[in-house]
Amino acid sequence: PLVAYYLVNLARVYRAHGDYEDAMPLLQRATAIREAKLEADDPIIAQSLGALGALLTAMGRYEEAIPPLKRAISLLTTAYGADHPQDTPPLKSLGTVYFRLGRYNEAGELYERCRATNSRTFGADNMRVGFDNIGLGDVHLAMQRLERARQCYARASEIFLARYGPRHVNNAYAHTGLGKVAAAHGDHHEAVRQFEISLALVESALGADHPRVANTLEPLAASLNALGRDSEAAAALERTDRIRGR
Repeated sequence: PLVAYYLVNLARVYRAHGDYEDAMPLLQRATAIREAKLEADDPIIAQSLGALGALLTAMGRYEEAIPPLKRAISLLTTAYGADHPQDTPPLKSLGTVYFRLGRYNEAGELYERCRATNSRTFGADNMRVGFDNIGLGDVHLAMQRLERARQCYARASEIFLARYGPRHVNNAYAHTGLGKVAAAHGDHHEAVRQFEISLALVESALGADHPRVANTLEPLAASLNALGRDSEAAAALERTDRIRGR
């Protein structure tokens, strides 16, 4: 139904602007319309369910996000098969949910599945594969598999550099990950270098007060503190708190 299509797209606009509460009823209505008008196993329903699950994830409502994401995956795999690229958006969203809940093995399995599907469908140098490597790097880092994490972030960096060049903001994900790996190894000089590259990219692309700036300043402050650069660390943390409205 065309109305549901427009509702989902409008909800995505609201979500992009951080207006989560306005987006929620639109996605709920779109899902209800499609469920009423379409067959129960129609894969179009998965679009609404996947968007709803992604929104709940963005709102931090992780347990609530699991049922719509699982149902979206079930609809898509039934319609297209278990290794179709249509499956990957809700798979990756569910991986993010599991990661945030500390269910790292489950998250890693889903990210691996996404990476394999995207590599086979779009090629090993596709940007989707780059982001899959970022997700896997985060999982390995959380599980203290530092060399595997470094390899994932480094591969993502190669993909992003080849596709976008060195100044694109997507490179920041890889630099931040590499910085965290260096910090975990105790190499805080290298960590600071990586975090400062990431910070410059994010500030240039998104502005000095964007939430992603705070996400980079926080680990930067920890490494600065480890190097005894206390005043710089304090300034970075103060700026982090200001961005986050504390």
